[in-house]
Amino acid sequence: MILLGLFIFLVIVGFFLRENVFFNLLEILVLVVTVGISINIADFAAYNSVYQYIGAGNFYPNTGVGWWFLCKLGNMAGMTYGQFKMAILLLGLLLIRSTIKYFTSNQNYIWSLYIIYPAITDLIQIRFFMGIAIIIWAIKYLLRDTTKGYFIYCMLVIIAGQIHNSAYFYIFFIFWKIVIKNIRVTITMLTVFLGICFAEKSILVNIISQFGTGQENEFYLNNTLYQPTVSQTIFFSLMNAMFIVSAFYIRKSVILENQYDLIPKVEKNYLDFILAVDIMAIVIISMAMFSFTFFRLQKPLWILNFIDVAIYMAYVKKGKVSPGIIITIYAILGIIALIGTENLALHDFFGIQI
Repeated sequence: MILLGLFIFLVIVGFFLRENVFFNLLEILVLVVTVGISINIADFAAYNSVYQYIGAGNFYPNTGVGWWFLCKLGNMAGMTYGQFKMAILLLGLLLIRSTIKYFTSNQNYIWSLYIIYPAITDLIQIRFFMGIAIIIWAIKYLLRDTTKGYFIYCMLVIIAGQIHNSAYFYIFFIFWKIVIKNIRVTITMLTVFLGICFAEKSILVNIISQFGTGQENEFYLNNTLYQPTVSQTIFFSLMNAMFIVSAFYIRKSVILENQYDLIPKVEKNYLDFILAVDIMAIVIISMAMFSFTFFRLQKPLWILNFIDVAIYMAYVKKGKVSPGIIITIYAILGIIALIGTENLALHDFFGIQI
């Protein structure tokens, strides 16, 4: 319970110290240390065995060539798995911090929301976390909207995919400008695609199977153990809708209340980008009908939408819906998501059962 109290303290104080750099670094340090020293959490034993196996000089591509390479470096540096894990957590969180800082100075409330959800489950799933941390960091290059920027983004997606192949999904983010110019058409097409996939699952199976190993495809596409419940499907579908509505409202409000041409290009691009990717994320719902695991593809969208609210705070002073209301809604929904879908993580990490 002491650990839970510490996390609650970080969340509350973070909402009041929005631009305090030292507190922000404290948040990161606490996340790194507390997750790094936790050995009872899911996957610790399995990844520790993989780490030791690679350290013995074996090539182990089953967890991704990129992860094998990182484990190899950790072993060469003489790190234990616990030390290696903390180094990876620190690197990933600093990459995420770099992106947050790039778009806004109001950082700590974003971290408070992130600590509520989905930080705990992200950091426990260490390999997935490192993959999405690279993706979030790569978005800075994508939004430069240059040929070089797109190239760097694609290369980083490939690197992230070598650490966890679910990162390949985010290659679709390169189509953000096409989507934002054709919002209604895109939503219609994705909705129709969603319906077709529900009616004929084999279409989606053939697409998804191109990105995973045979073992993973068998586990996620043909295994009925982890199919989402109706309530989980409804919640995360509504979350996707919430992201879309929020991004649309924020983009429209900023445009109406400011001289649009005077807003920096990177922030204008972000307003367009987040709406586009929230719309593209509709396809995650169809993927999740095979396994609840696919809903984790939505997790980076939480922190990306938190950044969107920060931009809203900077440019809209008297919006119909205040930033505080949106932040409160996200905090409540994060608590619901954590308690309702991550009960095992709560038990493993905090030792509580809800």
